[in-house]
Amino acid sequence: MHACRQLSKATRKFCGEIVLGTGVFGSVYKGVVSSYPPMILAVKNISETSRQGEKAYLAEICTRGHMRHKNIVQLQGWCQERQQLLLV
Repeated sequence: MHACRQLSKATRKFCGEIVLGTGVFGSVYKGVVSSYPPMILAVKNISETSRQGEKAYLAEICTRGHMRHKNIVQLQGWCQERQQLLLV
């Protein structure tokens, strides 16, 4: 299964009930990967309607990929498929 589809499944197809937060470029959803033990993720879905979305997506990959701070969630990965841009 492709990574973007796995993340969609983990977030129950980006269900509005599990939104952790919303920003200018998209929303962050709680996701659960059913492995053993289950892994909890935060998945940011970059808005397709945002004109700056792709630029912000690339910038966030570059900056978060190097950041290490106790109060900032570390970037675990990313997924780009068609118009869908996801950060984990």
